[in-house]
Parts: sequence; C-alpha cells; structure tokens
Amino acid sequence: MRTIVCKMILWAACSFSMYSALAQAEWPRSFAGPMGDSLRIYQLQPDSIWDNQLLFHAAFTLTGKNDSETQVGSFQALATMETDRLGHRLWLLHTRLLIIRLTSAGAYGNDLDPVKGAIEKELSGTDKTLSMDRLVSSLCLDPDQYKLYVYGELNYTTPRILLASVPSILVYIDGAARLKWHKGWGIRVVVNSPYTIAVAGDGWHYLYGGRNWYIAPTATGPYFHIRQIPQDLWKMQKAIGTLNNVLPQSSSLRESASLPAIMVTTSRAELIQILGKPVLSQIPGTSLYFITNPSNEIFLDSAAHCYYLLLSGRWFRTSTLTGGWEYVRADALPADFGKIPENSPKAGVLSSVPGTIAALEALMDARIPQTARVDRQTTAEAFIYNGKPQFASIRGTNLEYALNTQAMVMRDPSGYFYVDRGIWFCGNTPAGPWSISTKRPEQVDRIPPDYPAYLSKFVHIYGAAYDYVYAGFTTGYLNSFIDGPVLTYGTGYTYRQQEDDDNYYVRPLTWGFNMRYDPLSGWCLGYDYKPDWLNRSHMTLKDPWSGGWWGPAVYRPPYLSNGWPVYDRAKIAEPVRLYADRKGNIYRRGPAGKWQYNEGTLWKDVMDPDKKTLDRLDREEALQRRGEIRAIHFLAPAAIRQSQNPQIPKSLNP
Repeated sequence: MRTIVCKMILWAACSFSMYSALAQAEWPRSFAGPMGDSLRIYQLQPDSIWDNQLLFHAAFTLTGKNDSETQVGSFQALATMETDRLGHRLWLLHTRLLIIRLTSAGAYGNDLDPVKGAIEKELSGTDKTLSMDRLVSSLCLDPDQYKLYVYGELNYTTPRILLASVPSILVYIDGAARLKWHKGWGIRVVVNSPYTIAVAGDGWHYLYGGRNWYIAPTATGPYFHIRQIPQDLWKMQKAIGTLNNVLPQSSSLRESASLPAIMVTTSRAELIQILGKPVLSQIPGTSLYFITNPSNEIFLDSAAHCYYLLLSGRWFRTSTLTGGWEYVRADALPADFGKIPENSPKAGVLSSVPGTIAALEALMDARIPQTARVDRQTTAEAFIYNGKPQFASIRGTNLEYALNTQAMVMRDPSGYFYVDRGIWFCGNTPAGPWSISTKRPEQVDRIPPDYPAYLSKFVHIYGAAYDYVYAGFTTGYLNSFIDGPVLTYGTGYTYRQQEDDDNYYVRPLTWGFNMRYDPLSGWCLGYDYKPDWLNRSHMTLKDPWSGGWWGPAVYRPPYLSNGWPVYDRAKIAEPVRLYADRKGNIYRRGPAGKWQYNEGTLWKDVMDPDKKTLDRLDREEALQRRGEIRAIHFLAPAAIRQSQNPQIPKSLNP
C-alpha cells in the first residue's frame, strides 16, 4: 500500500463543468485486450464491504480487432481496498475475479482466463484511483445485509441544555479547573479544558479565543473582552499564533460589540442559541417548522405541539424551548422528518433521520476504513506515566487499561498493548519497548463504551507480511459510532479521573461543541468555532496539556461547512452505463428511456410485470448518479470548503 501524506489541499477556482468532467472520467474505462481486441469496464456495482475487503460486480464489453463484433459480459470480483478517507480516494489491490461471463463464446471459446487476467490487472494498482463517494452511495442499495449495532450500547442521558438569546460561546471545563505550569510558556494553564485559559502573574484568568482575549476573576468567569494583556502572556500568545498558522492577534481583533458572550460549564452541556424572538418557517408538505434565527437544528412539530432538537446525532424533544428536553430515539421521530427535501435549508438533518438515503450513506461511509501499510520498524509515540503504572480491569473482559497516562495502554494475559495513531503496538512491560503488533487483544471487541479504551475496538489489523503490517481504523476511533439506524457522535459517557492523581488525562467528549454531520467531511465542530478557539498546541502525549478531546490526541474535527447543500439541483452529464445483476444479465437505458436487457447482439425491452427488476434498476441508477454528484461536490473550489480544514497529521493517515 502507498503512504498517504495528509495535507491541506487548495484547489484553484475552476468552473463546475471542469469538476464534473474530473469526477466522471472514472467510468467506463477502456484498455487493450489480450488478443489485440478492446475491453471496456463499466461502473463498479458494490455488493458488500467487510473490513478492507470489497465484493463487487460489473458489466464489460469486448470488441474484436478493427471494431468487429462487440460482446457483452459481466464479472464478480473480490479486492483488497487501500483508502485515503481525507482525500475521498481508494485503490483496489489484489483484485481477483470470482465469476466471469460472456454472452457468446467468440474468439476465446470456453477459455476466458486471458480476459480475466486482463481485467484483474486493469483494476488493481495504486495508480488506479477510484472515488470513495461513488462507493458510499452505491453501497446503500442493499443495506440490510449488514448487522449494524443496535440501540442500547451508548449512553442516552440528556445533557444540560443551555439557552442563549445573543451570540455566545460555550467554554467547557471538566470539573473544577486544574492548573499546571507550562514550561514552554512560563505560565500556569487550565489543563482540563480544550480552551486556552491561563492565570497570569496578576492572579486573573485569561481566555484566548477567536484571536481575542477575555479576562475573569475565576476560571468559570464572568469573562469580559480586553485589548491589553500582561507581559507574561506575550510568549503564550506568540506560540499559539505560530501553532495555528495565523497572523499576529493585533491584526485581527474584532470590535467588542460583535464578540460572542462567554458561557462556562463544568459539566456536560450543550448551548442552543435563538437570537431574539423565534421566527418559524414551514417545511413544505410537512407539519414541521424550523426556527430560522438559531445556530442549531430546532424544529416545531405543529401536529404534536412539541419541539425537536438535534445534537451530536441524537434527538431531543420538549414542549417548551426554555427546558425539559428529553432524549428521543431516532426511529421514534415523526414520519414528516423523512419528507424534508434535500434542497431544504435543513436538509443536513437527514443524515440523522432513519431510512433516508443520507442516513444510509452516513452508515456506509462509517464502514469504510482508513487503511495503511505500516512498516514494522515504525516507532510509537513516547508517553509518560504519573508515577508507577496503574491499571484497572475492564468489565466483561480479561483486559485492563492504564489509568495514570494519556496513552491508550492495555494489558491481557499475553502482554501489553498500546494504540497510537491508529496502529497497534505490543510490548512486554507497561513502558515498552513497543513494536508493531500483528494481533489485537483477544477480547478487545468486548470493551463496553463506558471505558475510554472503547475506541480501540475500531482499530484493526488486516494482515501482515515480512516487512509490513496492514492496518486500519473505522470512524469509531474518531469518536463516531453506528447506533441503530443512524450515525451518532460520542459515547455519551463522561470518563472518570483518578482522584489521587494531580495530573489530568483527556478523554473523548460527546457534548459541548454542537457537533454536526456533514456528508463530505463527517462530524464537524458547530457554530462560531474558528481557528484559535480550540487550542492546537496540546498535541503531544508528553505534555500535561494534551489532546484527545475528540478521539486520538493528534485529531481535531473540521469546522462546520455552513450547511452547503450536496444535492441541490446539481447538473451532470450522463455517462454511458451498463448494469449487471448477480445472475449475469446485462441492462441499459434504451434510446427511448426504457430499460433493456442484452440477448447476444440484441437489446430488448425489459418485461417485468411485478416491477421488481425495474424498481431495482431505477434505484441503482439513482444511487450511481448520487455518488457522482457527491464526487463532484467534493472537488468543489476551496473557497467553499477551506473552512473545513481537518487537523489530521500524516501519522494518523499513515
């Protein structure tokens, strides 16, 4: 597998038609056959995906020399995938055709091995880039084959939901503020918050966010905007600016009248904002209204006279906006939520509405791993324990996990394991030395979600060779989980800290960031979170101010895409498509728009009284087209998507 270097890609502004052409150049694919003839493969039709294995089928044509007779055929194949989730790309390695058929024997007679070999060679290789977006949409054709997680595994307790009537930022501190001396900055900082809070020599607390400074008598506020800061904060400000790749703070100060109010919470909570009196707008064809002047997804169901709120992929309901919110299972939503049009301003919630194509796409996307070929000489990130290593047992398993370190370290009867940057390491002592592991702990899949080690069950090992281990992880490692018929963010649990430990160990959060799902970027940070609000410097396991609020220490979700619609009136040129079914029948859209099937050299109209075949062909065609639209929009100009820059170092995308 190739090494994927993760970096921010800036596209020059180009016309939509250019991106359309780039996205659609993938299929059909023509190449030379084994006897000087010509082969053409049409779009891949995925059957299923398990780990890093993709089972698919496709139609192809074989044209003899000098454009003689064209034969139509189909095949089913199994391939190992290599993926680049950030770039929405994948490659097929070790493609193996399981079945191949031609409608007539032709020059090859009954020996189709040469054709089989040519197709396998054409589809395989790291120089044959495919679109992950096409795969995601096409996998929605048969979603029932997957045994998805059922309700009941995560925590569904409603967080404290705060209401603001002016633009505000919710600053989260996990319990009472814990102060640690930051050697590099020469100042005390609050380590149990993802926000930049420091105590200067004058005894006041200073919050840095949005390239502005705020002052308060205590860590919990109240905070007020200031323009001048003590000299002992200058080094800290310069370091943060360098780490965040921003201009000096003085060049981007906003007037205090436009700055958000600061609200502080020391327990799990979410902030909803309704700016002024609620303004309602109806969603056509439904009993639903949405509030047009909040930064949240708030709906009024006029039929039941209650409000619905979407937070971190979970739904909540109340009879009044001032409080009383309670959790509602996604499959208990009013049916009208499934009728929200995809060109609606609130179409983004469809990813959290069971049964919609958007929700299925989110589930299928979560099944596609980020893969890597990891050199066996790869070294693990160094980390420290606070004193002698301490371990606690994990309920229902023979595993224990380390308590007094930021690192994800476990042990079972066979030894010690350490998950770092999506890779399993093993060792004979709790401090290493660590080497690449070729196996996971035997009972890792039994870890319950109320343990911070839960995320490790989504880190996989697919195989090993002499020099490499084939590894990968799915979105659960990034704190995103399949929960029944929808994708949700976070486990909902708050992980305990050691009471007698003066250090603080960051564990993944569910609440406090207004997490929203974007079909092309995954989970994104919500309103008003721009560079400098969330500190990007705590990205080392050796620093007491460590990352890990959203999963691995080196990861931060992208910023919200501002609700950019994915499927709103997109226009694409329709490529020529042939479809194969699993029995080897070949179909196409005829000149009159009717479905036709191939019978040797003839195309005949499909006669389907019960319409099962026609309905499936219609759905498959619609999903293929949807995947092409996704691919086009992912290649959109950087001006639309540059605010989504996700912080995923190359070590996490090996």
